[in-house]
Amino acid sequence: MIQIGSRSDPEAFVQRALFEKCYKFIPDPDTYLDRWFLGALQEEIKHENVKEFIQWAFFNRGGEAGDDEEESDEYVAAYETSVGRKFEPGRGKAESLRLTLDPIDMLHRSLAWYMCVGFVDLLTYINLLRAGFHFHRTCLSRFFTVFPFRPPSSLPSGHPQNTQPTGTVPTHRLNPQPARLLRVVLATHSYGSVIATHLLAHAETAPMIADIVLIDLVTILLHLPDVAYNFTWRQPQSVSQHQLWYFASMDMGVAHSLARHFFWSENVLWKEAVEGRNVTVSLAGRDLIINTESVGRYLAEGTEDVDNERAVEIMPDVSEEGGLLVQEGWKHRPWRGKGIDILWFDNLDHVQVFDTPATRRPVLEAIRAYSANGDNALGTATAVDEGE
Repeated sequence: MIQIGSRSDPEAFVQRALFEKCYKFIPDPDTYLDRWFLGALQEEIKHENVKEFIQWAFFNRGGEAGDDEEESDEYVAAYETSVGRKFEPGRGKAESLRLTLDPIDMLHRSLAWYMCVGFVDLLTYINLLRAGFHFHRTCLSRFFTVFPFRPPSSLPSGHPQNTQPTGTVPTHRLNPQPARLLRVVLATHSYGSVIATHLLAHAETAPMIADIVLIDLVTILLHLPDVAYNFTWRQPQSVSQHQLWYFASMDMGVAHSLARHFFWSENVLWKEAVEGRNVTVSLAGRDLIINTESVGRYLAEGTEDVDNERAVEIMPDVSEEGGLLVQEGWKHRPWRGKGIDILWFDNLDHVQVFDTPATRRPVLEAIRAYSANGDNALGTATAVDEGE
C-alpha cells in the first residue's frame, strides 16, 4: 500500500537504519515480544507472525510480503538472535498489536458528557483570564471573510503531519516570517512531545528552538510496546488506569487519531535530534503509560559523569516483602542546566508532576533558567500541552 518500487531505492536504507537503531535499544527482548503480541504464548509466536508484525512496524502495511520479503526475513532472524531461540516455521495463533490496522475501540459519549466538558472549558477560560492571559479571535466584522470554509495553511514539517492536535497546539502559521521570534524555549507535556519531534525535524523551525523541557514525554523509545499497549490494550485495574481508559483511550477523537493518524516511525524522538541543546526531561517513576526506567537509561547513556550515573544504591523494597530496590545514579543527579538533565519523581504517576508546588518547582525553574539564558534571543517560552 505504501511501499512503492524496488527495495533497492534510498527508502530501503532509511528503513534498515531505523530497524538497527530500534534493535539496539530493546532492554528486554522477551517482554518486548510479549507486549507486542498481547501476552501470547511463546510457542504461538511463529516466523510468519513475527514477519507480519515487522511489515506493519517497519514497512507500514499489512498483507503478504512483496519486494521487502528478503529484508523482512533478515529482521526476523535478528529478533531470533535477540531472544536466543528460533521461531517455528509457519503461523501460530498469536496476534500482534498493529495500531494503525487494528479495529478501533471507542465509546460514545452522552449529551451530559459534552455539557460537563463545556463547563470545564468555561472554568479554564475564566482561570486563564484571572492569570492575565487574553483570548484572541477574528473580530466579528471579519467573520464572513472566512466563507467559504477552507483548510488552514499547515505548518510545514519534515514528515507528513499525521497527528491531530487540539487545544493549545498551533495548527497553522500566523506569520510566515516571525521576525521577532528568534529563539524559543520549547516546553511540552505528554502527547505534545509529538509536536516537538516535527518541530525539531523541520529545517525552518529547528533553528528557532534553543533549549527544551519535555514533561512525561511519550516519543522517546516509541518502538517499545509500552505506550501503544498501555494506552490501547491494557485491561484497567487501578483507579488511574480506569481514568486513562475511560477519559482518554476510549474517547472517539483520541482513539481515531491514534489508530489511523499516529505513525510511530514519524513521531519517534531520538536523542540525536536534541544534540547541541540543553534539555530537561521530567519522568515519573510510576508512569502508567511510559516505560520511564528504559527512557531514563537511554537518555543518561553517554552523558557526562556517566560512570557516576551507573552507580547503584540497593535498599529494601517496601512494596514487596523480601525484595530489593535498585536506585540508579542518574535518577538523583543534581540539575546542571547543561546537556541532558533528568528530573526523576519516584512516586509520581503520569501528569502528577503538576499536582503540587514542590514537584512543579524544579520543572518551572528549568524553564526559567533556559529562558534567562543569553543564548535565547528574547528569553521566550513556548508551551505545547498534550493533544488529548
